[in-house]
Amino acid sequence: MASPSTHKPSRESLRSSLHLVPATPVDYFFLQIRRHFNDSVCVSLASLSLKSDDQLHKFVDELFVVWNAYVERIDILAKDPVSSSTHSSPFIRKPLTTEEVALIHARMPVYFQSMCKQYLKFEQFEKLLRSYLQRTITIWARNSTDDATRISLFFDLCKKLRSIGLEGPLREAFSSVLKRHIKEIVFTKFGVAWTESIVHTVTQWVRSEIGSLVEHIFGSTNSKVLQQLDQLTLDILANIRSEDMLAIVLKYPRSHGAVEDLRMTLRLTEQRSFLVDTFIKDCNRHVLLPSTSTKSLISLYILTIRCFTHLEPSGVLLNRVSKSIRAYLKERDDTIKCLMTSMFVDQDSELAAELARTDSTTLEFDGDRYDDLNWTPDPIDAAPDYKKNGDNDIVSRLLSIFNSKEVFVQELQLLLADRLLRITNYAPKKEAVNLELLRQRLGDASLQMCTVMIKDIQQSHEIDALIHRRAHVSSNFHATILSRLFWPKLSVHPLRLPRPIQHQLDMFAEEFALVKNKRELVFLPNLGVVDIDVELEDRTISMTVTPEQAAVLCLFQDSQTLDVESAAQVIEQNEDRVRKHMAFWVHHRVIAQVDANHFRVREKDTEETVTEDNYEAEQVSAVQSSTETAADEMRIYWSFVVGMLTNLGALELERIHNMLTMFVPPPNGYTRSQAELREFLALMIKEEKLEFTGGAYKLKQ
Repeated sequence: MASPSTHKPSRESLRSSLHLVPATPVDYFFLQIRRHFNDSVCVSLASLSLKSDDQLHKFVDELFVVWNAYVERIDILAKDPVSSSTHSSPFIRKPLTTEEVALIHARMPVYFQSMCKQYLKFEQFEKLLRSYLQRTITIWARNSTDDATRISLFFDLCKKLRSIGLEGPLREAFSSVLKRHIKEIVFTKFGVAWTESIVHTVTQWVRSEIGSLVEHIFGSTNSKVLQQLDQLTLDILANIRSEDMLAIVLKYPRSHGAVEDLRMTLRLTEQRSFLVDTFIKDCNRHVLLPSTSTKSLISLYILTIRCFTHLEPSGVLLNRVSKSIRAYLKERDDTIKCLMTSMFVDQDSELAAELARTDSTTLEFDGDRYDDLNWTPDPIDAAPDYKKNGDNDIVSRLLSIFNSKEVFVQELQLLLADRLLRITNYAPKKEAVNLELLRQRLGDASLQMCTVMIKDIQQSHEIDALIHRRAHVSSNFHATILSRLFWPKLSVHPLRLPRPIQHQLDMFAEEFALVKNKRELVFLPNLGVVDIDVELEDRTISMTVTPEQAAVLCLFQDSQTLDVESAAQVIEQNEDRVRKHMAFWVHHRVIAQVDANHFRVREKDTEETVTEDNYEAEQVSAVQSSTETAADEMRIYWSFVVGMLTNLGALELERIHNMLTMFVPPPNGYTRSQAELREFLALMIKEEKLEFTGGAYKLKQ
């Protein structure tokens, strides 16, 4: 006889049975309407394909009828559930309490919406609703009386959706459509209106255009709805301005109105991040390119500083957007030269004006001040390397691009030296003022050499005047006396001056030795300027030229025709330099070229010449550039390079560099980089001492 078996239900079956058995009358009610919705409502709505506005209206009408039926059922259960029901229920045998009715009504919208999403084609419904809303907004914007019926039907649809608990999908769909619509109309009407702020104008205009439509859709006429519409409009305006930020910066200060719009609308961290990311992306795509000049990049950075300082004085956004610009400027080889030229040479530039305008007292601020009673913490989106600035001095920000100020000082010495050597009246007033302004930023000790250079020019005036009073030196001859150890390396070339000029130099040097206790003057004959009057048969030409150009022209006093080789021997210069000087005078119609090597005086301006004028003026500096100086310093290694290439044949750059590092003995040990060696070897190729073939260097045969 078999023993009775015991059945132990599984955990899954228990969970299923517990799920099907309602715990309260409220749960039983929702279980019943879910079954009804799934069995009956879904079948009746399945025939609607939801592809037209009419089908959308029918769909909502059907849901509205179902909703009302469920609401009526609640009222019945609240009065007499037994007599009104055709099916007896063990869970609802007495009327629902007031609390149970209230609970059902509270849960009903969420529950009904969940059933719609679970059992119906809700994604298709939402898609059709968005397109319907878009068409309705377009119709509303036309403001035509012919569309009154369609607008009325739309309002009725919105009212039904709010009634059946689908206000959430309605709000979500309408918000996305409204954002797109407002963005279109705001961009079309106010997109490029940058001169004045439009915040108040655009919010009032949007309110008047679609404010009443929003109130009807949301079913509310209180001020909160309009405030939300205003905030949506401001967020869209902030997005539009952020997308145009690069153009706004380039137009600043004419675009100050757009910056003011951003200042009043940027309120969220996400909006600030979008502004920063968009600006950086546009800069990388359109501005930070090899084809953009360094001067233009500096102008962009200056405008960025001014624009973002107006937008946010704390400097957090400026700190974030300027990193890519600063990094790109740091990689440019000519950034330092462009900066110092703009500040020190080009008196009409923005930087020169900025240098003169900045108050020196504001330069002492550095970071937080612990005695500041108005101190505030860093903004939440500040970068880890963010540093507060007491002011937004543009010059200081530009100088801080490079880690060391020494590079600026070296470039300043070159520019100042070249500029001072061009002065003929011994009055470096502008240079002295600018140097004093830069001293506040670069420090007094680092500019000591520059100070000595300016003093040399000022003292040269006193010495020159004294020597002219003591000796019979021509009043047309003046000299600038330099302290050799405090000046950069100058571009000195051999030159034999005409005998009368050399005589004046000797007289001046002798008198200087008497005045300065036997100190010796060493003249640099190719430096300086010569004011010359050229008297020809039909004209007289007054010009300011270099001593080399004047020396070449003086040779024609003794001969009407001159060849290049003879002229080069007389003035002790190579033929290439002499040809350049001849081309200068040909260009100014003083001499004419007879053939490749011979030139003659052009007495009459109407004379015809057989050669074309192909002269191109070159900017000649009295000071060697840093590249030229480095090349001169590299020449001490030339003998080692020649020895290597003679013994080992053609060598690659890396091997030459490694061998120089190993074998050049102190005190002139080789410490150069491969880039510097490459530039030097390129110069040797230009001088036709080397050849570069197959990736290797070899001596030219």
